[in-house]
Amino acid sequence: MHKGLIVTEAGKKSGLGHVQRCLSIVQAFEEKSILIEMIVVGDSSIKQLKINSIITILNNWKNAIATIKKISPDLQFLIIDSYKITSKQLEELKTLNIEICILDDNQRLDYINSVIINGTVDAEKFTYDNSNDLLLGSKYIPLRKAFWKRSENLTAMQIEKILITFGGSDTRGLSVQISNWVALNYPNTTVSVLATNAFETTQLKALKDNKNIELILNPNDEAIKKAMKNADIAVSAGGQTLYELACLGIPAVAIKVIENQSNNIKGWEDFGFIKNVGNWNDKQLLTNLKNCIDEMESSEVRKQQAMIGKKHVDGQGARRIVKHILKNENIILN
Repeated sequence: MHKGLIVTEAGKKSGLGHVQRCLSIVQAFEEKSILIEMIVVGDSSIKQLKINSIITILNNWKNAIATIKKISPDLQFLIIDSYKITSKQLEELKTLNIEICILDDNQRLDYINSVIINGTVDAEKFTYDNSNDLLLGSKYIPLRKAFWKRSENLTAMQIEKILITFGGSDTRGLSVQISNWVALNYPNTTVSVLATNAFETTQLKALKDNKNIELILNPNDEAIKKAMKNADIAVSAGGQTLYELACLGIPAVAIKVIENQSNNIKGWEDFGFIKNVGNWNDKQLLTNLKNCIDEMESSEVRKQQAMIGKKHVDGQGARRIVKHILKNENIILN
């Protein structure tokens, strides 16, 4: 019997962040010996992820809705993580008489009678309809299993290792430009870059040919965690990765690569965990980046950033989400 289904989106253009956070929820269900299947609306780039879960890849939401309807008699709950599903499609799913949980970042739709999961830092300030069951704030940000356990790490006196990470597909193609610039302007540092086969071919070749950087290609979750822990600071996009860095206490410089990252970046900047470079296409991008990194030269500044990040993200968000859903549905564990 299917107990639950997660539906999300991914692709070279939209990135892989939504899939990653959904997989963390799958892992938390697996910890309870509950099988969760996933539907991903997107393209074949998802196949490059090392995934053990049962995943169906569909090319549009119309097909996804049809599939959900077909298996709905076996479902107790449905989790949706989407920037594309329409209000009309969501209302269509509400007729199936199953609990619907929404992973939301920015109040994209006027949700009603749903479980709303918004792990954005400071999401407690968001206003949702009173009919919803609300799980708000960074205590509910779902992180991959590798980040459920963390250890103390000391703040180095000087910045010696810089990590560059723009997600599983680097939709803006920033990895080459930023890593080249960092290696040139901070020659006494080791520059590491996370990349996958979902990157554009020309970008991957440029990264492989660059002898001034350490390329970490197609890392699994533990390797990603290790690369983060080894870094003194990270230059990152403004999405899910910021929460993983916060969990480990790795000070970050954030670049907004898509509009839906605005709340993440503003929240973390207000709290003091990140330095905000600005938009990916800002004409002053590299100047802003240098200013941000230079502000972090002080070990005291970085130590404070690390403390703030770890205070707000403990890595247990996926477990909290699962505990709440199981309680709501009175699911009996086998």
